[in-house]
Amino acid sequence: MATLKGFRAATESNDWERVRELDLSFREQVELSIQAMQSEADREFLTRFLQRAQSVYELVKTGAEKNKAEIAEELTRLSKDQKAVASYQRSMQLR
Repeated sequence: MATLKGFRAATESNDWERVRELDLSFREQVELSIQAMQSEADREFLTRFLQRAQSVYELVKTGAEKNKAEIAEELTRLSKDQKAVASYQRSMQLR
């Protein structure tokens, strides 16, 4: 449960390194859970949990894609600004 809360907090703060760390931890926990399953009830519980966890991963993915789009937009703006500055500098040199 703490890992899922951590995913949410890291995603909301755009801390993608923390998301990566939590992902690795979560995968280890899932692997240990699979190895420890003793009954069909355990398998059903883990299946339901993993389905819910998948929805968290989808939210993280959506957050990352949104962040990626915002970064691309900002880079486009910076590129335009850089071209404007270069143009201005060229015009100043001609004077």
